[in-house]
Amino acid sequence: MNEFLVALLAGSTVWFAVAALRRRDPVVAGRVVALVGSGRARPARSPVAALLGMVGRSYPGNAAPATREMLVGAGLSPGAVETVRGIQLILAGCGFAGGLVFGPAALVMSPVGVLIGYRLPRTFLTSRGKRRKEEMAAALPDVVDLLAVCSHAGLNTSLSLKRVVQRSSGPMAKEVQRTIEEIELGVPRTQALENLAGRNGLPELESLVRVLLNSERFGTQVAASLETFSADVRGRLKRRAEEQARKAPVKILFPLVFLILPAFILLTVVPLLVSAFQSMDL
Repeated sequence: MNEFLVALLAGSTVWFAVAALRRRDPVVAGRVVALVGSGRARPARSPVAALLGMVGRSYPGNAAPATREMLVGAGLSPGAVETVRGIQLILAGCGFAGGLVFGPAALVMSPVGVLIGYRLPRTFLTSRGKRRKEEMAAALPDVVDLLAVCSHAGLNTSLSLKRVVQRSSGPMAKEVQRTIEEIELGVPRTQALENLAGRNGLPELESLVRVLLNSERFGTQVAASLETFSADVRGRLKRRAEEQARKAPVKILFPLVFLILPAFILLTVVPLLVSAFQSMDL
C-alpha cells in the first residue's frame, strides 16, 4: 500500500512539473520579448531554477509580499519569489512522501513532513536576514568613522560613500554601493538614502541616514554629528553585548540540567550506589 502511495505521489509530482512547464504567462512572455527586442541581455538561469520558477508561477500563494520582504532582508533578489514558492511546494511533497515511510504513523508524520518542508525555506531566509543584520550592525561603527574622516577631509556625502565602498566589505558595502548606483542613475540623494534605510530595517542604519539628512537639510557640520553618532552606536553595541552575556547562564541551563548533570550523576553517584548494594549483599 505504501509503495502504491509513493508511486502515486511521484506520478503527481511529474504531472504538476510538466503542467508548469507547458503553461506560459502572456504578460511575462511579452515583457521578455520586449527586453530581447530592446537588445538587453537576459540573465542566464539554470534549468533547475527555471523549473522552480515555473512551478511557483503555476501555483502561486498569498504570501508573495512577505516572501519578497524576506528576500530583500536576506540580501537576495526580490524577483526570486516564484523560485522560493517552487522550493516550498517541492519540499512539502518530499515531506509528505517521507512521512509515508513510517507506516501506521504516516497519518501523523506526513502532515508534519509537509509542514516542515513548506516552512523550511522561509526559516532559512529569516535566519539569513537576521545574520545579515548582525553583520551590518557590527560594521556600522567603522563605516561611521570613515564617513567622519572623509567629511573632515572636505568630501561631500556621495564621495564619502564611495570611499566607504572602497575601504569596506560585506553586506554593508554592498548596500552602500547600491545607494551610489541609485544616485548615479538619477535618484535624488535624499530618496536614495531613505531607500537604504527602508530596505534593511536596521535601527542604527536608520539613525545614520537621519543624521546625514538632517545635516544636509539644516546645514550643520556632518563630521561632528557623525562623531557623536559613532560614540552612540558603539555604546549601543556594547550594551547589546553585555545583555547577551547576561542571557548566557539562562541559555546554558537547559543543556546543563538535562545533558551534563545526568551524565555526571551516572558517572559518580551510580558506581557508589552499586558498590554499596554489593557490600550489603543486596
